[in-house]
Amino acid sequence: MKKVTLILALLALTAFTVRAQHFDWAKGYSSTGEGGFIKGTVTDSAGNLYILGAFSGFPSWGDTTLMPISHDLMPIGTVIAKISPDGEMLWRKALHTGNYAYNIPYDIKPLGDTAFACMVNVELSTPYNYYCYYLDTMLHGWSDYPIANEDQSPLGALFTAYLVFDFSGNLLEHHFLQVSYIDSTGSDIFKYYLLNPSFDLDVEGNIYISRQAEDRVDDETSVEAGTLMGVRLWVDHRCVGTVYENTGYHPHWSPQVLKFAPHFDTLLAARYLFDRNDNDMCDITSTYTKVDRDAKVYCLSTIYIEGLGRDSIETIVVDSIQGLEFSYPPAVTEKGVMIRFDSDLTPDWLVTLDDSIINPNLNAHSLSFFHDVAFDYDSNLIFLSLTSIRGFFCDTLNFYSIPMVDGTPIPMRNSSAVLVFEQTGSMPVLRSYGIVPAASQSDISGYSIGNLVCKGNRIFLQSRHYGDLRIPGNEFLGNSIYSVGHGLTVFDYAGHVVGGMPYRTISPNSKPGSIALRDSILYLGMLLADDNATFGDITLHGDANFSAIARYVDTAFMTTYVYVEPPVDTTVIDTSNVGIPELSILNSQFSIYPNPFRQRVTIQVESGELKIESGVATAWLTDMSGRREQVRLVPDGPGRYSLDLVDYHQAIYFLTIITTTGDSHTVKLVKQSSTFLR
Repeated sequence: MKKVTLILALLALTAFTVRAQHFDWAKGYSSTGEGGFIKGTVTDSAGNLYILGAFSGFPSWGDTTLMPISHDLMPIGTVIAKISPDGEMLWRKALHTGNYAYNIPYDIKPLGDTAFACMVNVELSTPYNYYCYYLDTMLHGWSDYPIANEDQSPLGALFTAYLVFDFSGNLLEHHFLQVSYIDSTGSDIFKYYLLNPSFDLDVEGNIYISRQAEDRVDDETSVEAGTLMGVRLWVDHRCVGTVYENTGYHPHWSPQVLKFAPHFDTLLAARYLFDRNDNDMCDITSTYTKVDRDAKVYCLSTIYIEGLGRDSIETIVVDSIQGLEFSYPPAVTEKGVMIRFDSDLTPDWLVTLDDSIINPNLNAHSLSFFHDVAFDYDSNLIFLSLTSIRGFFCDTLNFYSIPMVDGTPIPMRNSSAVLVFEQTGSMPVLRSYGIVPAASQSDISGYSIGNLVCKGNRIFLQSRHYGDLRIPGNEFLGNSIYSVGHGLTVFDYAGHVVGGMPYRTISPNSKPGSIALRDSILYLGMLLADDNATFGDITLHGDANFSAIARYVDTAFMTTYVYVEPPVDTTVIDTSNVGIPELSILNSQFSIYPNPFRQRVTIQVESGELKIESGVATAWLTDMSGRREQVRLVPDGPGRYSLDLVDYHQAIYFLTIITTTGDSHTVKLVKQSSTFLR
C-alpha cells in the first residue's frame, strides 16, 4: 500500500493555481431590530463601491454616522453611500422619517459608467411633531418636501422614489411613483407606493419595473370581482397611464411589469405576469427584474398557492394565447418561475422546476425559490441561482432528483444551485448545473439582490450552508452538520466546483448578501445577527444586525478560467485523521470505469468472486469526511456490476469492494458534475 498526503489529493481536484488572493478589508454598520441590511451594490471602474442599505437606531460606518441628527425614534431608514477601495465612506445620503414610518430600499442598478439609480419606498410622515430627513436635508412640513402632498393627508403620503446619482453623490434626477385603484365610477380609491418593486433599464433608457400588485382592496372589492375598474400609474402626481380596465383576469397578488419611457415621460406597456389560476388563491412572495443588452426582460417570481394538502393539480397561465403555463402538483406550495419577455412585454418562454416527485404517503412539502439571473453574452449563456427545499417529510432514501420541465433530473435536495441555460431557439436548453457542496444543506435566504455574477468561465455564488462546505483545495470541516456558515462557491460554466471559500458564522439568522465583481475584486455582502464572521485574518462582530461588506482580491479573475480534468491516480492516498479506509490498488481481478464519472460506474470482475448479500454484491462508500455507508452493486451482465451515484454531490469517494475470501479492495472514485446536452 502506498500513501501520500491527503492535501495532494485535494489539490489535484482544482485548477486554482497559486495567485495573489487576499481580503483587503471587511467593514459595515450595525442596526437594532430588523432594519439592518445592505440591499444591493454597484461598482465603478476605479473599484469604488456604491451601496443601497437599510438601518435603524444610530449606526455608523467607522467614524461616519449614517444619520447625523438626534432623534428618539428608530424606524427603518435608507442609506445610499460610496465606499472607497480601502473601505472609507466617501459620502452618504440618508433618508429617515419619524412617526414610525418606514423608508425601505429595494433595488439599485448602474447607469453606464457615470451614474446609478436606486428605488426606495418612502413613507412621508405627517407635519405634526415629526420630521423627514431626506437625502441629508431636514424637512419640517409639506412645503419643504420635494413633491407636494396634494391630499394633505393626516396619514402622510406613500411614494416609491426613483433616485439617480452621479458617482460624486450629486442627485441628478428623482421621481415619485404611485399606483391608484379606480372604482366603478372612475374615481381613485387611494394612492399607494409600488409593493416590492424591482427595476432595470435597456440601452435606450427605457425603464422596466415589476411590482407586487395588490389589486384587491379588501375581501369585497377587487379587480377580479369587477368592482375595481383598473389601476392608474402616477409619476410626480401626473397620470402616465391607465391599465387593466377590467379587460382581463389575473389572480390576487400577480406581479405586474411596467415599461416606461426614459425619465418616466409615459407608460409604454404593462401586463400582469399571470393571467389566471384554477382557484384564484395564489400569492407572490418575491419578484425580481433584469434586462439584458438585447432588451429581453427577465422576471423571477416565487408563487405561493394556498391549500397545503391539495389533492389536485392546479395551473397558472402566463399567456393564454401563446400557451405558456405551469402546474402545481398536490402539496407543492411555493414554486419559482422565470419568464422572459420581449421589449414590448410579450412573453417568450418560462423556466420552472417540476416538483411533481413527492412522497404522497407523507404529504411532502416542496418549495423552490429563484433568486438572480446573470448573462454571458460571448457564450450566449443564461445563469439562474435557486434554492430548492424539499422538506423534512420527504422520502430521503428514494427522493433526491428535481426534474426541469424538459425532464432533465437534477440531484439536489435542500440545496442551492446554479443552472446554466443556452438560448439556441425558441426555448432555453439546460446545459449544466452546479450544486453548492454543503455536507447537509444550503440556501440563499437574504434581504439582498444580485447574489450571482459571472465572468471568464466562472460563476460566483454566495450562500448559507449547514455543516461542512467542501470546496476542492479548500475544504472546510465543521464539528457538526447543524453548524451554520456562509461561503462563496465558484463554478465553471460546466457546473464544476472549481474554488471558493467559507466564512464561519454561528447564528442561523445571519444571511448571505449581494456580490459585486469588478476586474480582480469581489465585494461580498452579508448580514450578521449577534454573530462573528472571519474573512481571512479579519474578524467582524455583529451586534444586533450588522451589515457587512468584505473586499476580496484575486488576480486570477482577470483571466479566463480553463478547466482541467482532475487526474485519476489511485496511488494518491492518505488515511490519517479522517477515518478513510486504507486503500489497496485494484489488481487484475477488477476493472472500474469510467473514472472520473458523472452518473454511474461499472465494476468488471475478471477473477475471483464478490461477497453476495440478498442477491446483490455489497460494497462500502466513504466520503472525504470519513462518513461511510453501505452501497449495493447491481448485476449488469456476466461478472459485471453497476453502481449508480447520480444523486451524489461532486466529490471524491472511496469504494471498498469485499470478496468472498474476506479481502477488501478500495479505489478512489472522482465524481464530476453531470452535464446534460440535447
